[in-house]
Amino acid sequence: DQFAHSSIWYFPTAWNGAKYYNWYTPYPSEADENPYLAYSSDGITWDDSGISNPLVPQPANYPSNYNSDTDFWYDSETDTAYLFWRYKNQAGNTDFFYVKSGDGRTVSDSTKIFSDLPNDEWASITVEKIDTLYHAWIVTIKDRPTYRLFHYQAETLETLELDSPDTCVLDDVPAGKGIWHVSIKYDSIYDQLIGIFNFTDATSSGTAPNQNGLQRFATSLDGVNWD
Repeated sequence: DQFAHSSIWYFPTAWNGAKYYNWYTPYPSEADENPYLAYSSDGITWDDSGISNPLVPQPANYPSNYNSDTDFWYDSETDTAYLFWRYKNQAGNTDFFYVKSGDGRTVSDSTKIFSDLPNDEWASITVEKIDTLYHAWIVTIKDRPTYRLFHYQAETLETLELDSPDTCVLDDVPAGKGIWHVSIKYDSIYDQLIGIFNFTDATSSGTAPNQNGLQRFATSLDGVNWD
């Protein structure tokens, strides 16, 4: 009952027995947001039977090392779910990983896709694939009160970090707020990207009681310019 940073995927036709999958981080009683997976038939009542949660255990040398910030993406071409998360290491740098699942219950070994991004001021990641290219968006708060959203693209997940990212341009940023978390998916019907952006106080770390969060919905044709 402590869903934080939920990333929920809806399947119109049930996938492995459920229409909704929730890749989330329990917080605050579960130590520092180790990712869990749950499923549901109606999006209201959730179950994790058959899942060995947390699927990503607490790392060694906690709390210097910890997990957070999940993102769920489903690849219809391979019938596989990709489950991403952020990892902050004791050196103060940030890595991003993913595991894969074909049954919604068990996962593969983890794969790292971004390594040792400098300092711990990198927040959430969100991933999508359009045609033959993978896209990733990562929030950086290193220049607060100016927060930035970077867009990467590559032919494989593992080469995303080799791309020189574009800095996204967001219309209608709330006054005094900075982008904190984001979820972006591709809408094939209208051939556009849709994003939900969470903004927090520009001087905040993102934790209560100072965040005063706001949500914004935006669309983009190129993944960089949003309105």
